Amino acid sequence: AWVTTRESIIGYWYTEQKQSFYKVVNHLSTIADNQPIAIPDPLMVLTFQRYAPRSLASRIVFPVDFDAIRRFRGEDSPDRNLWTGRDSYYHVPIVPLADFLQQTGHFIILGHDKNWMVRDLQEHRYPVDEMPIDTRAGAIGGFTPLMHGVPKFYEASGNRSPASGYGQSTTIIPFHGE
Repeated sequence: AWVTTRESIIGYWYTEQKQSFYKVVNHLSTIADNQPIAIPDPLMVLTFQRYAPRSLASRIVFPVDFDAIRRFRGEDSPDRNLWTGRDSYYHVPIVPLADFLQQTGHFIILGHDKNWMVRDLQEHRYPVDEMPIDTRAGAIGGFTPLMHGVPKFYEASGNRSPASGYGQSTTIIPFHGE
């Protein structure tokens, strides 16, 4: 009885996670009009690359800025692992944040409320606005997490787009590559 109960609970948790993931994918399908999708979470970027529809997965980017990641999150081991396998093992664009911002205009960020990228962009005065979407996907970080935290969507702008319509129009402090 114990084994059956335990396995039933774990199966339920996995089902909740799967449903939460597809809620995020469905919301993203309605808001991202061919814009790049930045996913700064190493767990979610791999999940998204594997299970999201090709039309969305082909637009994802995993930006990295190791100094900012260490400052805001405290450690960068998962990000370094992705960086090391960027040209061989992983089939998602893994790029320095500075390069990504210099090459893009408006984009969507899929992250959680305390993700390093949003905080770093705001510190550099880039326009970043949280989109008022309740994903109802709290179970995504469950038994074997697919993402750190509860998913949130942000609208942001890189160097190739004017700030009009996004955040406050202040002078940005550009990022520089190494």
